[in-house]
Amino acid sequence: MTKKKADIKDLMKKYAVEADSVEEFVRRYSTHQAFADRGSDYQSASIAGNEKDVQINGYAMISYHDSITGDTVTWFPPNAMREVRKNAWPSGAAEQPRKTA
Repeated sequence: MTKKKADIKDLMKKYAVEADSVEEFVRRYSTHQAFADRGSDYQSASIAGNEKDVQINGYAMISYHDSITGDTVTWFPPNAMREVRKNAWPSGAAEQPRKTA
């Protein structure tokens, strides 16, 4: 029996967060040191790079090192987010619920 190879895009859906655009995603979820402190040229290049990632891969990603959440976060275009919410967790939430102590 062969095992089905997981699609990386499907694996990234568990890290999906809400934002209206790539630019909002990058501005909202990047740490100050990873984005705002680096100046407008870097910010423009970062946004453009993430937009290209969406075109190529279908999603944009911020690593846990650069994310204000301390976790990896991903952004999918609005039409893809409907599918992510539908399939991600039983509650239909885009973000996985955190365990509380």
